[in-house]
Amino acid sequence: YIGTSTEWTDAIRDHFNLPVGEPIIANHHYLFYDLLIKDIANALRNLHGGNGPIENYYYQAHVMINTQQLSDALNGTALDENGNPIPIPSWKDELTQDQLNELLNFDLQTYKDAWDSIGGDDTFTIRC
Repeated sequence: YIGTSTEWTDAIRDHFNLPVGEPIIANHHYLFYDLLIKDIANALRNLHGGNGPIENYYYQAHVMINTQQLSDALNGTALDENGNPIPIPSWKDELTQDQLNELLNFDLQTYKDAWDSIGGDDTFTIRC
């Protein structure tokens, strides 16, 4: 299973040019949050014609990678599609205290006003 394999960790280390010995959280949602959130927000801005500063796109970037569920899982309040609690992920023990605090205190709604200032969901849609 690639999510827990050394090949996955090695691929992340190689792609982001991370030094050997630097800890890597091998959960793909955390990796997206930690390493790609700025790239996703920038790509969304580019798709939207460069309208507004990159900060305006963090709301949608966080929606796409489901950062709120990541936070809720760490807080023990995440539920699956059947309404059952999602177990607190074991990789939380691999986070530094700063990383853990950042996610435990994450609130998607703090990004909503900036997203709405550029038209938000009314003017920007992604059809997949």
